[in-house]
Amino acid sequence: MVVDSPASVESASACRASASSQAGIALGAGRGVAASGGGGRGLWAARGARSEESGHIRCWRPSPMPVAVRLTRGVAATAPCDVAAGAWLAGRERGAYTTARTARAATAVFDLAAHINRLASSASLMGCTAAELVDPAVLRPAVVAALRAALAAPPGHPSTPRPEVRLTMLTTWTGPDAPATVSVHAAPLPPPPPPPVLCLAAGVPRANAAAKDSGWVTGRAGIEAARAAVGANEALLVDAAGRVVEGASSNFAAIDASGRLVTAGTGMLAGTVRGVLLSAAASRGVAVALEAPLLADAGGWQGAFVTSTSRLALPVDALLVPGEERGGGRDALRRIDLRSSACPLVALLAADVAAAVDAAAEAVAA
Repeated sequence: MVVDSPASVESASACRASASSQAGIALGAGRGVAASGGGGRGLWAARGARSEESGHIRCWRPSPMPVAVRLTRGVAATAPCDVAAGAWLAGRERGAYTTARTARAATAVFDLAAHINRLASSASLMGCTAAELVDPAVLRPAVVAALRAALAAPPGHPSTPRPEVRLTMLTTWTGPDAPATVSVHAAPLPPPPPPPVLCLAAGVPRANAAAKDSGWVTGRAGIEAARAAVGANEALLVDAAGRVVEGASSNFAAIDASGRLVTAGTGMLAGTVRGVLLSAAASRGVAVALEAPLLADAGGWQGAFVTSTSRLALPVDALLVPGEERGGGRDALRRIDLRSSACPLVALLAADVAAAVDAAAEAVAA
């Protein structure tokens, strides 16, 4: 579903309009009050959700088609969308974005305030001067209204348990006189990948990592292709000194030989789940070193994680790193097996992070 103003209709190649799912959203002046004329046509209704009885619980099983919501000048219309978040971002004008997840049966958003702050700060770092996009307090009502539209419950089932959702929020501006736009792409949260979880050292750190710029989605295409070619879950960005600064779409942390949690403190985008991991380590008395882990030390690590919205704190089982330089080129990839699955601290911290998500989620249901 794309929610668009009549003057800013989504490209047919990205999202296909459906006359049967038209709806409107009106934002109250500065108050973010949403009035929907679509009868709750959000992710669950627009995507052909069906209910299945299981004992006394009715579960909603949405189809795989994602949903997008776009608010421009406070007026919206809806249409189904048939592309995933990455392709949606790549097909849109460049802007600031962030990725969040729901909790409590898709009625709340984990660390929503942090995501709104990230949108605002990223837009500012990218040169945007529109107050409605760079001031978190001004931006918040539009973001909440768009989220409510995307997560609208099926009519007549306001409390039905639903699967959790991955939310990609995007703010765009194309010039000083162009309207500021807030968009949200929503799709079912993917399940954790099965072990073994592999990470490929395949890229270099970004020049402006602090800004979550949607241009990075296309900029990292070569890295993502290399990652997919070897079946890795994530690509790691490694600096000239061999330090892992972050993942292409995640943060990276290792538990070193002495039991410290080691993760980059600068040069990367500090994700919300990374912050939860650091808090979990502190609460368990685990020493934290804010320095990028050295790949050369990986053989002695007790374990490692990638952290992100969809993965939470995902233990890493092995690293794939470039082989040694030789006269005729470089050897094939070398695999470094880690001991994450055998490390009790890895399991404890991963469980702590998962448990903290519900506690840190903010209700967004109307």
